[in-house]
Amino acid sequence: MSTTYRPGRTLTATLLMAGLSVAAVAAPGSPLIERAQAAGSTTTVYPDITGKQLTDALESLKPGDTLALAPGTYRTGFVIPDPASLAVLTKMSAGTPEAPITVRAADPSNRPVLLGELKLWGPSYWVLDGLRVQAVDAGKDALFIGGGTGWTVRNSEFSGARQTGSYSNVSIGSDKYGTGAPSGFAFTGNCVHDAAQTNRGNTDHNVYVNYPGTPGSGGVISRNTIFNHFQGAGIKIGNGGAAGAPGPWNVKVSNNTITQGGRQLLLHADVRGNTVDRNLFVKATQTFRTDSRTTSVYFNMVVGKGNSLANNYASGSSMFSYGPGVALGTDNAVRADPGFRSGGCNGFKPTNPSAAAYGRYASTPLTRR
Repeated sequence: MSTTYRPGRTLTATLLMAGLSVAAVAAPGSPLIERAQAAGSTTTVYPDITGKQLTDALESLKPGDTLALAPGTYRTGFVIPDPASLAVLTKMSAGTPEAPITVRAADPSNRPVLLGELKLWGPSYWVLDGLRVQAVDAGKDALFIGGGTGWTVRNSEFSGARQTGSYSNVSIGSDKYGTGAPSGFAFTGNCVHDAAQTNRGNTDHNVYVNYPGTPGSGGVISRNTIFNHFQGAGIKIGNGGAAGAPGPWNVKVSNNTITQGGRQLLLHADVRGNTVDRNLFVKATQTFRTDSRTTSVYFNMVVGKGNSLANNYASGSSMFSYGPGVALGTDNAVRADPGFRSGGCNGFKPTNPSAAAYGRYASTPLTRR
């Protein structure tokens, strides 16, 4: 059976009850959640839960458990590490491939809104599904994940950096508490929008992948809609700003729609083995300091090896790519306008048939050419 928690009923008692039960409710078509419920239990929480109680609930999850967030707005007030942020640190348990730990919307059609930074260190085999997270605290991201193995973030929305001035809405980095660089992760089916717009230059990104790579590290960023990053990139893959800085390895960027920004993709310094294909890059607006041209993909001081780009569609920029250090594969070009009729998280769907095989809504399977 499932359990619920509201203030007035102690969380400890609720979790003990949950530990003795097997959940019976699952989101349709969500096998990861169904596996978790077969192994563990579901606890449902509601917006009137306090920050400390929600932190305790997250830290109490064990392999196979599911925490379902009922519709509504969950506000800040969390104790670890910053009372003004939503955070989970070193007390997190790891799931397993067979029994992941899941945090999801109780009602996928009415997703909960989390106001604050969702910060996870080393979330191995965790699944975040169907959440809306908005950054509200100065300098804070909406989502930060450090390290971890086999985690998944899907069907969620991240925003708020425009108001907080953070360098990114979503940051994927290393775990300084023990798991190191992330490996086997999947960031898929999400919407990330409205990065900061500051005077820092080309530094405000929607998704910032910024860990020093190691053998075996890496993951997949696929089927996302990313828009409004006018002073930076939709996705930046790199660590720091110094020439030769060690950056991410083995990240696959595929079938994303990235639009309305300075540059759509930025690779920086010592990045290795990253692959970029079947993406739709539209309306790069940021010119160079001494050049009025724009580029969809920017290679900034790239010195790493094994990076590849193939089968990508760009539109609304002067060039497909600019910068040394990466040999382009086939089928990368600036082409006709894809014909978006609407924007937003559910928009940016191309009507031009020539763009239909690229981006989040590509109608054909991802294939290597």
